[in-house]
Amino acid sequence: MLRRVWIVKGTITDDVHGPVYKIGDTEWQVSDGPAGKRSGSVDFPTLEDALEYASGCIIHFDNEE
Repeated sequence: MLRRVWIVKGTITDDVHGPVYKIGDTEWQVSDGPAGKRSGSVDFPTLEDALEYASGCIIHFDNEE
């Protein structure tokens, strides 16, 4: 069975992505569940990075708005 992940577009709030990205820029979160039901997630500065991480999984795009 393929693993399911949820990807949501957000905003960088911590200076953790290095000097190229800054607070306020877009980030992409890959999590193990939809909003309100996730137990873990990983943040990426680009959608390309998030999709590479999630390759091989069933991907759901989540909208928290």
